[in-house]
Amino acid sequence: MPTKSVQRSIRFTRYFDNLLRSKVKSGQYESVSEVVNEGLRLLDQRDQEKRDLRDMIELGCRQIDNGDLHDGEAVFEEIKQMGRDKRAKIRGRR
Repeated sequence: MPTKSVQRSIRFTRYFDNLLRSKVKSGQYESVSEVVNEGLRLLDQRDQEKRDLRDMIELGCRQIDNGDLHDGEAVFEEIKQMGRDKRAKIRGRR
């Protein structure tokens, strides 16, 4: 993440100005800039998660189009069996 800072002049609604000030006043953050940077970092993270989700959906759609499907009940049964096997293995160690 870039460490060089750039100065900007921005306007906030009263609500967000009060929120910024309360975050700094609470001691959670040392400055308004720190609060804004954290908010932008979280926004960037959310945007990346949305892109990742879209990519997974597109992959799933392509798999469906190609007939690469799995029976849901069979998959869940396999997962349950893996859990049972793991529990049995753990019990065997006692």
